[in-house]
Amino acid sequence: MIILFGVCLPFNINIMAAFFTRSTYCIVTGASGGLGRELAIQLSREWSATGSTIVLVSRNVSKLEETKEMIAKSSPVNVTIVPADLGDLVCLSDISTKILDGYSSEKYNQAAIFHNAGSLGDITTPTADQTDPAAIAQYLTANYTSIWILTTRFLSCIRTGPRFIMNMSSIVAKMPFGGGVVYASVKAARNVFLEGLAIEHPDVRMLSYSPGPCDTDMLLAVKNEAGFASTKTGMEDLYRNNKVLTVAESINKLMDLIKEDKFKNAAMIDYFNRV
Repeated sequence: MIILFGVCLPFNINIMAAFFTRSTYCIVTGASGGLGRELAIQLSREWSATGSTIVLVSRNVSKLEETKEMIAKSSPVNVTIVPADLGDLVCLSDISTKILDGYSSEKYNQAAIFHNAGSLGDITTPTADQTDPAAIAQYLTANYTSIWILTTRFLSCIRTGPRFIMNMSSIVAKMPFGGGVVYASVKAARNVFLEGLAIEHPDVRMLSYSPGPCDTDMLLAVKNEAGFASTKTGMEDLYRNNKVLTVAESINKLMDLIKEDKFKNAAMIDYFNRV
């Protein structure tokens, strides 16, 4: 579905048809662990017979090497590692060049970028006390500006063929939590960024995916370190009541969403939503 001036138009371009049968140049940020690692592994399995390349991006080189080794055990896809600090504003242009350097329209039938990288920020300090401009700017660079730059470079570099952009979102983009105001605000901004891009680029398929409460280092950090009492209690209840998902469960749902291709372009779909 394409939305133009508030009017819903049929999305009939079939960008996602046979998505996992085409030779693909795919970028996965935050691929050193958790959701990003599982995402890279599952994508590699889907594209195992297509001559595809997956570019793994993260600061932690040793963890990226581990992800690469895990992929090699189940898929023959090509894997490229790009060590990168997405919070380094000065280097973002060079980073985007390195990430896209291996793309060739003659070699690949389509391209995809999965924006998984992200951080919580300071969840121990009340928002009103987070007044350091440098710290705020650095957080915004890593979690929002980097996505803006990588996505616009992706679109300017790869102008033809099927293209897919996925933003790892969160339900907190619509339901912010105490102590995580900055985190929630950035998640909401990322969603709107894709919604706007979808209007300008209706030929590019886009999705913001909210993975649900997954057993990751990030969720554990909220449970153990949140400075806002109700937030901490809420996380403890999730674990106590066995409502925490595995990363495999969540990424399985994402794979299904891509294959079914029924979502509105640039929509935010939560793990628990039915499309």
